[in-house]
Order: sequence, then structure tokens, then C-alpha cells
Amino acid sequence: MTQYGTVLEYPMDMDMAIRYWIFIFLLGSLVLSSCHPVPFQKTASDKKTLIPSEKIQTLSVAKKIDGLQLKTLGPNCWNGALVKAGLIHSVRFVSKGEYWFWMNSPYCRKLNSSEKPQRGDLGSLFWPDRGHYHSFVFLDSKWVFSKNSPDPKYRYEVQRFEDMFYMHYKNKAQKCWQDFQSRSQENCEFDVQFHQCRPVEEGFYKTDSKVVAWDAKIKLLEEKVFLWVSGKANTRLETFERTIGDLYDIWREVQIESKNEFSKTRKFKLEALEFRLIGLMLSDVEIQSEESIPSF
Repeated sequence: MTQYGTVLEYPMDMDMAIRYWIFIFLLGSLVLSSCHPVPFQKTASDKKTLIPSEKIQTLSVAKKIDGLQLKTLGPNCWNGALVKAGLIHSVRFVSKGEYWFWMNSPYCRKLNSSEKPQRGDLGSLFWPDRGHYHSFVFLDSKWVFSKNSPDPKYRYEVQRFEDMFYMHYKNKAQKCWQDFQSRSQENCEFDVQFHQCRPVEEGFYKTDSKVVAWDAKIKLLEEKVFLWVSGKANTRLETFERTIGDLYDIWREVQIESKNEFSKTRKFKLEALEFRLIGLMLSDVEIQSEESIPSF
């Protein structure tokens, strides 16, 4: 994958642990700038609203993220959107690059300005000086599904569309919200784009025996990552670090394989595998320090 391969190709005789640390250092900064809400001055109208139970209906097979609160800094808004759309199936970090990899794929199409978003469509918020910085799942004109930050205090949850909008558009939110409602940009320089996506098919990675084997290994490691980030099991730090090490080994194999000449379909699936592996390795940025580099 060109986007990461060019940056992360280090001499093969360099110590593996050092290369791993450089890898985490380069990519970890992505988390710190992703899906973070901008603080705003709350008003009396920003009170907690009881969410109707019928709004908590899952949009895909991804029931496990409804209301989920994690213990790690990493999994973010782009993860919640892609999981709910059925494009990926693991709770982990998702980069902006991976999000647009899927939005620009045959699985999604951008709605034009005359089309109204439908339940399950993915929305993306843009700000002039920051570009795309937040995504969510549209439910209806009043409700969305969103994780508002990679910060673990923010849940994957259904929330009022207006509340999410106010959180991300700071003190200009009222004018921006009015413009959004009227489909104009008279008072606020912002943009909201919507995409309609279909889930990836069953057996997406059944390309050949090598890809099938990688997918099977990654699925087992995804479960271990989920147990760590969710705090659902008393997982030792050393165990999680070994999991990261196993993911790194597979990532290196996939990266080498990606340099060969293959069909567009196989290249697409290898790139999806690389994004998946990178996202899993960055699902707890706070522990990725020199003291916690796994042994290879």
C-alpha cells in the first residue's frame, strides 16, 4: 500500500523492535487528531435528552457497539461509522485514509446535493481549516449514531443530531445548524457530505488460500484486541503486547505481498487487510511507549 509502504520501509537489518516503535510513533499521531470534538459554550438547551428505545435498533450485525464504552484511546468515530455500515467488523482505530478508502470504493456512493440522506447513510462533517474531522451514521432528521472522540469517555451511541452538531461546530453551531437545515452556507463555512454504502459480502477475503489464512489469523487477534480495549477480560499487558506483535508480523507479510502484481480485486483486498491491521495495532495509543514495545 503506497500511502504507508513508502513511509515505513526501513532496512531489514534494523532491529525489529525499533522499527515497530518508529511505526507506532509515525501513525500514533493520527489518533490524536481524529474525531475530536471542539469545546463549545453550553447553553440551557444542551440538556441530556432521553433517547427513545426504538432508536437503539442496530443498522447491521454490529450489535456489540451499541452503547459501548471502551477503556483505551484509539477506536474512534470513523470506526463506529464503518462498523455500522457493515464495511468492517472490528472495534479499533480507523484512520481518515481508511475511511475514504471505503467511501471511494465500489461499496459506497456519494449523495448529491438534491438527495436526502436515508437511515443508515454515513455523514461526514468538514470545517474550512480542518477538513474532514468527524463522521456519524444518519438515523433521521433528529437522531444519529456516533462516537464523538477516540477518548474512552465517549460511547458509541445514539444521540440527538443537533447535540452532535453543536459539539463539533463550537460557538458557531447555531448558525451552522440553521444553514444545514436550510441546505445553505449563508452564515457558516462548513460542509456535510453523505454516502450510501452497502455491507461487504460474506467471504469478502476468500480470494485465495494465503488471504484466507491471514483473515483467519486476524479474526482471532481481533477478539483479543476487543477484550483489551473493552476491558471485558482481565487481560495482562504482556498478552496484549504479544497480540500487537503478532499483528505486526502479519502486516509485514501483507505489505511484502502487496508489492507483487495482482488483479485490482486482490490488490483492493490486500489494501483493506493492511488498513485493518494498522487500525488494530493503534487501538491503544497510550501504552505504545518505549517501555511497552513488544519483543519480536
